[in-house]
Amino acid sequence: MRSKRALSTAYSKQGIKGALSHVSGRLFGLPRYLRNASTIDFRYANLKPTKTIEDFIVELLPGYNKNLISKSVAIAKKIVDGLNTKKIPELKAPERWNSGKDLQYILAAIVLITKPGIVVETGTANGASASAIASALRKNKRGILLSFDITELDPVLISPDLRSWVKLIKTDGSPDSLDKEIRKYSITESSLFLHDADHSYLGQFSDYEIAKKLSFGLILSDDIDSSLAFSDFARNKGVVYYDAPKFIGGVRSRSL
Repeated sequence: MRSKRALSTAYSKQGIKGALSHVSGRLFGLPRYLRNASTIDFRYANLKPTKTIEDFIVELLPGYNKNLISKSVAIAKKIVDGLNTKKIPELKAPERWNSGKDLQYILAAIVLITKPGIVVETGTANGASASAIASALRKNKRGILLSFDITELDPVLISPDLRSWVKLIKTDGSPDSLDKEIRKYSITESSLFLHDADHSYLGQFSDYEIAKKLSFGLILSDDIDSSLAFSDFARNKGVVYYDAPKFIGGVRSRSL
């Protein structure tokens, strides 16, 4: 099934040439649309590497004062670290599905800085990233997080006091379903989109395309090393940060 989806993706992106390349890869080596991305791929795609959270955000938000960014990161760390001191309930989804702490810092800091009215994430899982986002929204006293997942898992890391800042939405996993639901809301340049769901090439690329089409100001993605989708999508424009043991990618949608 995954192979058929990859072949369909190859054809939709590059026509007959892409399909033939995929098939030949299946016969003689690892197909491009099934393999993981590496730092070499990021380099070839001219994605800008960053070494700190502050540098990552500075590259994504060039119009904002660096001192403001540094102060917001410091506040974000206090917020997220405060969440992590609470007693952790029994998780409903595997712990490895939780976002890394640095991604939580980045999300909270960006929300504090840009003050979005709408934030979208695909992939709720236990609610680790949703909790960081919701905490920053509450600090701003505005905004809502739309968190999409194909299951009805209880995101236990979103505490009761943060639930009013989050709307959990079950989707069938199709791009059309996601697109239809998001269109019910007003998306602006400050709106933030986070992909952290299906990490196949098709799953990632389709989310990125929806975010761009709907004019989200920023597109972030966890696990960009899971496929070549982010490298292809954000080529020459994207920013990369290493959040052990995976990579985070970000791009300003309107720069594409």
